[in-house]
Amino acid sequence: MIKKPISADSHITEPPHCYVDYIDPEFRNRAPRMERLDKIRDAFVIEGLASPIPMGLVAAAGKDPSRITTHGVAFEAYNRWLREYCGEAPDRLYGLAQVSMRTPEDGVAEILRAKEMGFKGVMMPGNPAVEDYDSTVYDKVWAAAVECDMPLSFHTPTGKSDGLAGQTRGPRINGFLSIIRGCQDVMGTFIFGGVFDRFPGLKVVCVEADAGWVPHYMYRMDHAYKRPRYWMKAPRSSACRAGISGTTFM
Repeated sequence: MIKKPISADSHITEPPHCYVDYIDPEFRNRAPRMERLDKIRDAFVIEGLASPIPMGLVAAAGKDPSRITTHGVAFEAYNRWLREYCGEAPDRLYGLAQVSMRTPEDGVAEILRAKEMGFKGVMMPGNPAVEDYDSTVYDKVWAAAVECDMPLSFHTPTGKSDGLAGQTRGPRINGFLSIIRGCQDVMGTFIFGGVFDRFPGLKVVCVEADAGWVPHYMYRMDHAYKRPRYWMKAPRSSACRAGISGTTFM
């Protein structure tokens, strides 16, 4: 019997030495490093960030491009470590490489490099540094992802529109309920922007965003077609079924 895969929602906590040991030597003195602080204890101190990242909250998924330091070499260090980690059980552990997507050209190179390193997919930033993902400047990126058979994962909270990144109305916990907004906006950008029309073989994964809301989201897409249909040339739920997968909270 074939065992069903279990998603860890792309979470893995890198060890304290990950970036110092695996980053290019010329950037070692600027690499993210672990320090023990009075109030939050062990935390990653990262150049360019005003606040350290507590070890208990460490997750590389969903970082904004503006927070990427040392020109993406920290991502490369993470990917080297992750390849080594998964190499201990390559038939059981499937890692997702981090890509910075600083430019479309960088994105293509990062996907090709991730494929060469043996990764099965990549984790994308929610908001790219150049235009947005429905722009045709990213067509070369989607073509590379299709050619390499590399699904693109977007983790929640993955963008500027989710409840944790933006301003929360009411009690702070209210923002937690809206953290799926970033993934919904990514879905809408790809679907309504015609990305799946141009690249029907492209696969997108919304990670840790639950999935119970997806059928209603698909209904709303088709409703927008049937009512003010001048917005779109065809119903969009079919593109959602074909190109997008989701994982729930573990």
